[in-house]
Amino acid sequence: MMVTPGLAQVVRRLFVLFLAVMCLLVAAVAPQASYRALLGTNVASGSTPISQTPASQGRAAPAIPRPHYRMAIAVDYEKAFLNVTQAVEFTNPGPVTLSSLVFHVAPAAFNAFTLSSATDFDVAVQPVQDGTILEIPLSQALPPGAATTVTLRWWGKLPVSNGRYGAADGVLLLTDWYPILAVLQDGVWERHQYTSIGDAFFEDVADYDVTVTAPPTVTIATGGTQVSRNDGQWVLHAENARDFAMGISSHFQTLSRKVDNVTVTVFYYGDRTEAAKASLDVAEQAMRWYGRHIGPYPFPALSIVQAPPGGEHTAQEHTGLFTLRSDIFTPAAVPIYVAHELAHAWFFASVGNDQIRQPWMDEGLVDSVSLDFFKETYPREFPAVWGTWGGSWDDFKDTLPMNRGIFDFNNGSVYFFTVYRQGAAFFAAVREAMGDQAYWKALQTYYQQYAFKIARPQDLLRTLRQAAPQADLLSIFRRFFDYPFLKYANLDLSIGGNDGQIWQGPVAVPISVSADSPTCTVSVFLDGEPITTTNHAVTITIDTASLRDGQHVIVARADDAGLNQVEVRRAFQVQQPTPTPLPTATPTATAIPAPSPTATPSLTPQATPVAPAPATAVPPETGGKVIGGLILAALVLGGIGLTLRWRARLR
Repeated sequence: MMVTPGLAQVVRRLFVLFLAVMCLLVAAVAPQASYRALLGTNVASGSTPISQTPASQGRAAPAIPRPHYRMAIAVDYEKAFLNVTQAVEFTNPGPVTLSSLVFHVAPAAFNAFTLSSATDFDVAVQPVQDGTILEIPLSQALPPGAATTVTLRWWGKLPVSNGRYGAADGVLLLTDWYPILAVLQDGVWERHQYTSIGDAFFEDVADYDVTVTAPPTVTIATGGTQVSRNDGQWVLHAENARDFAMGISSHFQTLSRKVDNVTVTVFYYGDRTEAAKASLDVAEQAMRWYGRHIGPYPFPALSIVQAPPGGEHTAQEHTGLFTLRSDIFTPAAVPIYVAHELAHAWFFASVGNDQIRQPWMDEGLVDSVSLDFFKETYPREFPAVWGTWGGSWDDFKDTLPMNRGIFDFNNGSVYFFTVYRQGAAFFAAVREAMGDQAYWKALQTYYQQYAFKIARPQDLLRTLRQAAPQADLLSIFRRFFDYPFLKYANLDLSIGGNDGQIWQGPVAVPISVSADSPTCTVSVFLDGEPITTTNHAVTITIDTASLRDGQHVIVARADDAGLNQVEVRRAFQVQQPTPTPLPTATPTATAIPAPSPTATPSLTPQATPVAPAPATAVPPETGGKVIGGLILAALVLGGIGLTLRWRARLR
């Protein structure tokens, strides 16, 4: 049989027509499973939507890895000289693209830091140093989620010890001794210069792998764990650490004790054995006391290091390590200092805060907690200690509000009085108003929620207030602080409807909010996935036809960026209507009238949603069969057309 080219052309046109018809039917029949629930969002009068995200795009992003420091340190012990190669692996957490990394370099304040080179992914870059701020430009832009490795090569000679950093008496104190990443908040690097008042250190947590090469005769105290030691080389490791501190000396003696699963070691020198024993005893008592009242000690080990005499700093906390200056390293003096510095493992090393602008959050709280421990454990010595470290409400009538930063003080004495002693008075007043049980429960919650994060002042104050809503804490807060957000006391939130209702079809759900604060954010979630974020009341429309049968939950969260965070839930049931079977053909047909259109039901508090008349649904399996048949027909026709065209060309 001979086929003309005209017939082949007709078949090809039929093939194209079938493809077009099939695409239209697929669009009409196939279920849209990738977008669930949200048909529309109607914003109440006077409110402005901030964002609107389809649920399928709202899943939690993968966790951003912590920065990772890999350091190789060559120590000339006799000359107190360091030669360091420091690689920092960093992933941009967002939300903006970065063009540089910023480090704080406290040793630069002591002329103990000289940078030899800086590279980004092995590409040489030109750093910019401003005092103790070091900015490393990147060789290419770093978008959110992208990672880079910056390598710094530097050297420095340690200065004479100031009590918390430097060298003296054959002891090298390597504390806040290297370039450390500044805190990145909302895409902006925090920048501050070093000052000797307070603790001019504000860091996020990171992981560390450190190799130290030093004379084999020295002993190294570290805030991490020792992985190995071999002929003058130590390999050390730490995780979730705000910093990495060390003490190095050929004079160190050690006393160790196991407290539950934590190894506590005192590194001391000279004739200070009794002080070392007293330090161990207090550390064990305090670690167990804090564990009962706040939560378990957050690190695998603790090192207590006797620091050289002299300098302005008597003691200093670090992750897994703290130092005590020699002149206070006596059996009589160490109890309160050990209790205080150890408490920083919970509030500073674990729960972080801005120590530059909000030092009361760790120093005031630690002062109070350590005094509570001291009062219960050393009742006879407590009155004298309270006279130095604490105070009454009336002692601070003419004092600055407690929310002052370290650069607001001209000397350490006023700083200590305002932040430490006033902090102890504040928390004592809060504890008395709340009651012991609610107070310690609040601190446990605060510790659990913000461990290895950076907490804000409102996070701590809100946690206290939520634990004892019956107590008048707001008046105490306003007595000690002048934060603007303390003006706003109330925030109410509600979701329309009642739990357990059966919803069918599109359902309008009103979400109402009432706030004293002009700044309030409301976020709405369906089954854990975000629907919308707005700054006032909102009505969302849920299309239940796209949901599976069973229970679903709407969650609304309101936050006024101050004392108030409210979360409400509404659970509802979805029960899809059973599809009406097609009538069997009979000699006489009965006309079925079309359903009249029904408005979208609206939910108000205590109201029952009205289910609209169900539309006739095409079961997914029926649609699949139709699509499969169309695809098969299209393939057959396409094959015939291609065959005819090939045969025509052969002719």
